[in-house]
Amino acid sequence: MINAYLNDELTISQVVYDQWGTATKTETTVRGRIEFRTKLVRSLSGEQVISSAKVYLPLTEGLGSEDKVTYREKEYDILNIEEVKDFSSKFLKIDLA
Repeated sequence: MINAYLNDELTISQVVYDQWGTATKTETTVRGRIEFRTKLVRSLSGEQVISSAKVYLPLTEGLGSEDKVTYREKEYDILNIEEVKDFSSKFLKIDLA
């Protein structure tokens, strides 16, 4: 059901470390939905912070708080990641700063 509303193109930048600690940045373009709303949320570290946007994505493996989401050439930090179950599928709800 949520897949019908995923009409925004987002880029997810992930940093992957190899066995020697060398960082490699990978970028993946995905379809998602972004909503701009200012809201007070609790971050992954437990602090209260202000979120400027909320993103809905299909279930993605390995997405973490150190990753970045880019929309219309603006990069956002990930504050909170929540897995939500819809009637037909699971998806991620992510708060951005």
